[in-house]
Amino acid sequence: MVVVLVGYPHEITELLASNPGLVSRFTTRVDFPSYSAEELAQIDHGVLEEHGDVMDEDAVTVLEACCKRAVEEGLVDRLGKGRLARELCRKAAALRDLRRYETHGDSGTLTRSEITTVRVADLSQAFRELSDCVTAP
Repeated sequence: MVVVLVGYPHEITELLASNPGLVSRFTTRVDFPSYSAEELAQIDHGVLEEHGDVMDEDAVTVLEACCKRAVEEGLVDRLGKGRLARELCRKAAALRDLRRYETHGDSGTLTRSEITTVRVADLSQAFRELSDCVTAP
């Protein structure tokens, strides 16, 4: 039988310390390094592409800046490494859809580009929301 415990290093250490027998039963630990800003951006591009979404040129630049900031501020680890990239894309696409609806309502006059393009405002707001949830008391 194989049992795998997955979690953040500090919490796993606390869990194992809660019972003296656990440390001797879980002797192998594998720590996964954080992603670099470039790796996060690559994941973001893949997630967006997978869903048929694209970013305008300015949003690509903002994405790279967000990824760099996330690495510098340690948000990558606090937001679950790759989960940060997926959540950033999910939130940006949701904000795009909301913006699109507020602009066009229920009219069926949207172009493919309007339906699929994530813009700077979408990405910036998504990053702010993710950052706020980590830094909130």
